[in-house]
Amino acid sequence: LTDASGVRTYPISYNGTTYLPIRSIADLLGVEVNWDQATASVLLGKTKGVDLIDTYKYYDRSSTDNRQVQSSEKQEQEISGIACSHWLRIHQSWGSVGKGHLDHISFNILGKYDTLTFRYYSEKDVILRVLGDNDSILFEREITGGQVAQTVTIPLLKTNQIKFQTEKLLGEGSSTYGNTYVFDAYLDAEG
Repeated sequence: LTDASGVRTYPISYNGTTYLPIRSIADLLGVEVNWDQATASVLLGKTKGVDLIDTYKYYDRSSTDNRQVQSSEKQEQEISGIACSHWLRIHQSWGSVGKGHLDHISFNILGKYDTLTFRYYSEKDVILRVLGDNDSILFEREITGGQVAQTVTIPLLKTNQIKFQTEKLLGEGSSTYGNTYVFDAYLDAEG
């Protein structure tokens, strides 16, 4: 069992009862944990769904530097102050390529899901898009580089393919590189 930071946690015994760390158990069961300040209560929510990154392997990417790291690879990365054991990295290596340069990584999710919830973070200013079948735009957001990681849930409309795409926001001739990360990505089917 580990906590949200990846530090190992242990059960404790008190007055003849064994207590388990709630966040560790919730992660093990795949359910969300929230805190209700008004009632000072821990809330256990619905299951997180199917983990996109650990379940599906990409089938197309624009660069060999774009990569997918799954939990089984035991490569932990700190992204926006959060310890992650699996993530997608879209590497922007734009050199002198002007504004509008696109990088991507694509997955075939077989049309099984209704929503995708994920966190995102970028080192540089980009537009992040999630595209569905026929490159229909399911999500689009301009991201300020270095901004704290954000969480979003988007409808998938039973799409078969999803593509995470970044677009450069720097002007022509600006030379730079950076990474955009997608993590804690869960697919959910309503039924």
